[in-house]
Amino acid sequence: MRMLRTFLIALLPVTAIGLACSSDEGANNLTGPVPGQSTSTARVLLTDAPATFDSVLITFSEVSIKSDSGWAVLSSETQTHDLLSLTGGVTTVLGETELEAGSYGQIRLTITDAVVVIDGMRHTLTVPGGATSGLKIGNGFVVEEGLDIDLVLDFDAARSVVVAGNSGRFLLKPVIRLVQEGESGRIEGEVVVPVDSTVEGWTAYAFAGSDTVSSSLLKFKEVDGQLQGEFKLSFLPEGSYTVVLTDSTGAEVHSYGSVSVSAEMTTKLETQYLLGAVSGGLVGNDAENSTIIRQLAAARPWNHLALRAC
Repeated sequence: MRMLRTFLIALLPVTAIGLACSSDEGANNLTGPVPGQSTSTARVLLTDAPATFDSVLITFSEVSIKSDSGWAVLSSETQTHDLLSLTGGVTTVLGETELEAGSYGQIRLTITDAVVVIDGMRHTLTVPGGATSGLKIGNGFVVEEGLDIDLVLDFDAARSVVVAGNSGRFLLKPVIRLVQEGESGRIEGEVVVPVDSTVEGWTAYAFAGSDTVSSSLLKFKEVDGQLQGEFKLSFLPEGSYTVVLTDSTGAEVHSYGSVSVSAEMTTKLETQYLLGAVSGGLVGNDAENSTIIRQLAAARPWNHLALRAC
């Protein structure tokens, strides 16, 4: 029986748009707005991957986008969001503005407060650089005339909250994937298991090669004397993925190979009836996916692209 290590939920995909901490990375390639053209609405949205904390509360004081003339502010209103209320494809709007057609640079987030709640206890998160220079994300994007654009920041709370050595202090070192919603799709699936199965913590992962691109907790309900679980893997760039389902122990219970995703489309997987022994056993595993699990078990999280607080 193969197991997914607990850190796998936090691996950042190499398919993510590049993340950077330098103050002006991408700024030299800005063409700026094109005079005389109509504007488009640019929105920055926030979502999150599952984590085992009670909540992760992040307070933002400003959201802005780099242009050739400086930083265009999308929101200067102080706002606090619980990342763990934004899983499974749920998003919230951090800010929006009208932009003229042209090339733009990084997104900047200013974080002024952060708290993690673990077993009912609140712990303040230290945010290196978050309240001063801000977190700078991405290498830029293009706004086309008259076409609105949604930029999704996929936060990974499970990997972003860390303990500083033996000090007992908690740090927020954000790991964020930037996705343009109009260039991404999603995968939906469903499983049916015996009514007496232990299903808390069942998780779906989308792998591109050996990299975790998205993850989602399954939501179960009783239907006709069985448990029916649904999952949605959102904001996936176009491509082919392997989808792996794990139980609460991290054991793989089913996998789907070569799942194609197209932009602005939902790929629906065939319902799987896992009516045998589903706690701790492998179901439907093949040689290709076994290799992926071995690669993941050997992977080290810091080998993957990550945004760190500057």
